[in-house]
Amino acid sequence: MESCDLLLSGRKAPVWGLWVALWLMHAAGAVEARTWRVERDGSGDYGVIQDAVDVAASGDTIRIGPGRFTEYRTYVYSGNDWNVYANVRMGSLTVIGAGEGVTLIGPGAPGTWGLGANAVGLLYWPSGTGASLSVSALTFLDTNYGAYVQNGVFQFEQCAFLRVFRGVRPLASGVVRSCRFEGVTDFGVAGVSPATSLTIDACSFLNCGATFSVQLIAAVAVNNCDIRGCYSAGIFDRSAGTMRNCSVKDVPSGGYGLEVYGPGSYTIADNSFDGGGINIAFGLGADNVVCERNLFSGSRERAISITSCTPRLRDNHILKGEGAAVLVRGFPQPPDLTIDLTGNYWGTAIADSISAWIIDGNDPVVPPSLPIHGFVDFEPFSSVPVEAEKTSLGGVKALFR
Repeated sequence: MESCDLLLSGRKAPVWGLWVALWLMHAAGAVEARTWRVERDGSGDYGVIQDAVDVAASGDTIRIGPGRFTEYRTYVYSGNDWNVYANVRMGSLTVIGAGEGVTLIGPGAPGTWGLGANAVGLLYWPSGTGASLSVSALTFLDTNYGAYVQNGVFQFEQCAFLRVFRGVRPLASGVVRSCRFEGVTDFGVAGVSPATSLTIDACSFLNCGATFSVQLIAAVAVNNCDIRGCYSAGIFDRSAGTMRNCSVKDVPSGGYGLEVYGPGSYTIADNSFDGGGINIAFGLGADNVVCERNLFSGSRERAISITSCTPRLRDNHILKGEGAAVLVRGFPQPPDLTIDLTGNYWGTAIADSISAWIIDGNDPVVPPSLPIHGFVDFEPFSSVPVEAEKTSLGGVKALFR
């Protein structure tokens, strides 16, 4: 076999050795992902979630049966204690419960953890790149964080987050879909860079401090969500993205519907905002915003608040509540800037009434307040409710004065 020898690491090796090495590599790669079962009644592989996580390899699945899983471990990260019910540090993992309200992760009773206890239902902090987490059919309750995602990519689907301080805290890109958030003290979803994309789709938020907050995330999509009784419908902060087809109702009197801060580009479309002190607020460079086909109603202070920025609002229903329809603030220095609110329906066909409902640079200020160099342009406006779609351009033009 000497004529078939190969040079390997400076030495001659028979070709059969190479075939053995290749076979071993193939055999190692052919190992199938495994499913681990966690059951309270002892019928599974484990009775404690973390025990299954500890033996799972990247690509495995953990199925968790019915019951309330209260076991946690304490870890020290950056000098702080973290009390974690499922600490996932390997690569990719799928976690599937028996159903929302059926598989519960958290302490045995509300109030177990104080605000600074760093109690987390699921912590995902994989090493390396290319890791992904998929979680479904679980309920996280009575912890500081329902889930905390440090890196990788993730998806939470058909999960519930109840009475937690924050529901999902992602520092990585991912999707939260068809999840329920109820009684969340702070934000249901609070994403921040280095995440580059975040989708919140078909979720419900009930009696939460706030729905979502995104900071410095380049691609955000909030779609088809039902938001009731929350103090904030969400905060876009120096990010970019969309909010579409969401319903915001029963906002408490001191709450805001939605807050939008620049300088990113946003499209806010086909939503309804009802109640709260303010339906929607724009500020801090929110100039690249298109806001269209929304319904604003029931505000107690003002429907729309605009501070030192020039969003574009068109084809909306802006229905004055107890206070002003639009309040403009900021713009302390020349030149005068125009805010385009043409093409909206205001609940009246009387231009003087609309003008009286708008507070901007046309209104006097009381010293020492500075003059306001921002002015709302609302004409032409629609004298009848604006449809989502019109059959002809002539039909659209006929609506406006």
